[in-house]
Amino acid sequence: MMGDEGSGSRRGAGETVLRREGGAVKVHRRGRTAWRFESEAGLTPCCVKIETSKNGERRVVAGGRVLHRGECVLRERSIAAAVAKDDGSLCAFCFTALQASKTTAVECEDCPTRYCSEECRKQDAADHDCAAATLLATLEDDETSSSIDVAVLRLVLRIWERKQLAWWCDHYEALRRDASRGDAAAEEVLKTAFMSTAILKEVLPEDADSERLMRAFLRVRFNAYPFANGKGLALFDQAASINHSCRPNVALGLAPDGRGHVLLEARFLGSSSVGSGIELTTSYLGYRALLAPTARRRDALNVAFRFTCACPRCQDHDHDHTVVDDLDALSETLLSKTTAIAKDKDGDLAGAIAKFDAVLEALPDLGAATYAGRSDLRILAAHAIGQSFAASPRRRSPDVLRATLEQASRAADDAEFALGERHPRSQYARDLAARITRLLDHHHHRV
Repeated sequence: MMGDEGSGSRRGAGETVLRREGGAVKVHRRGRTAWRFESEAGLTPCCVKIETSKNGERRVVAGGRVLHRGECVLRERSIAAAVAKDDGSLCAFCFTALQASKTTAVECEDCPTRYCSEECRKQDAADHDCAAATLLATLEDDETSSSIDVAVLRLVLRIWERKQLAWWCDHYEALRRDASRGDAAAEEVLKTAFMSTAILKEVLPEDADSERLMRAFLRVRFNAYPFANGKGLALFDQAASINHSCRPNVALGLAPDGRGHVLLEARFLGSSSVGSGIELTTSYLGYRALLAPTARRRDALNVAFRFTCACPRCQDHDHDHTVVDDLDALSETLLSKTTAIAKDKDGDLAGAIAKFDAVLEALPDLGAATYAGRSDLRILAAHAIGQSFAASPRRRSPDVLRATLEQASRAADDAEFALGERHPRSQYARDLAARITRLLDHHHHRV
């Protein structure tokens, strides 16, 4: 349930409070809405602590005081980050999207690595290895090297000499045991690790220990977080201890800080406030995978992360929901209905959107993942509706634009609440809404 609606109270100069929810406040300022959060001061709010069990397993729990819904409970910079694929789409140092940059890309003189500026190239010089970069770029273009995880290798090279890797879980013994029993997934992980380790030995000192290299590769493979829509990988000291749940109470937002690191923000989005000692969890699966039945979720987690999920939702699998196929069908319905309107046929756009909204409301409770997932689905709906506006020049209905704007705006609200205003998904949804608003204004002027 959403928080109480505000009464238009003033928060600051030119800023009006629209709604409060836990530690979050939705405000209107300078012609747009945005979420603001109560605990924005400092890099890492002192809201969590890390506990270690007798067998060495770690978990993150609420520490010291009550956590409220919408509150930022953890904020930390990456200890290392790297582009996942050196395709020139991101600056290799600050991770700026090069195609969106106004400056001309700067290439390294001795390898294919690209930067958004000469300053970034200089900043990266101390950690940059041209020989390694050239080798990894060659492997990316070689179809016979599919068993080598180049993205993980890049990050291993960034962090090889650091001690933070020591405590991270690598599943090495479990993988060897499972592979000896004929587990195909374990065999594939070990094969990738072995072949990738062979590449590491070519670019690291000759005395580098093979087992240590393999363990380093596995630790990065199991603990790195993707960012920039999977175009980069980053490692975090504290966030690496956040465990998975299929109904998480924390949403993670990752965005480059422009200084060679990635900033992670964890927001508590549980259904109610929690006290000290309650475990904080996130989801290792995407939103649509979370909508799958327990058996499929467990299979996906076992293949990717080598554990069998025993969260409360998985233990209550008698109440499974399978709605992914319904969502796909709804997307097709939206597209066909709006295309019919654009072609001057009988298409019930309002009915299709009402059905879509009803299904969103009936989705199972996925905890903190609900907001980001709902945002993704509304962006898909906005695109499906918007396609009809361009489908036919004969009839471009403002109703179609208004419906598209409504979905995009609500997608932006959900993304900003869960992931923060700086997250790329939030910015994309807000930019989409702004573009639609401009189209709608242009349409009114023409009429």
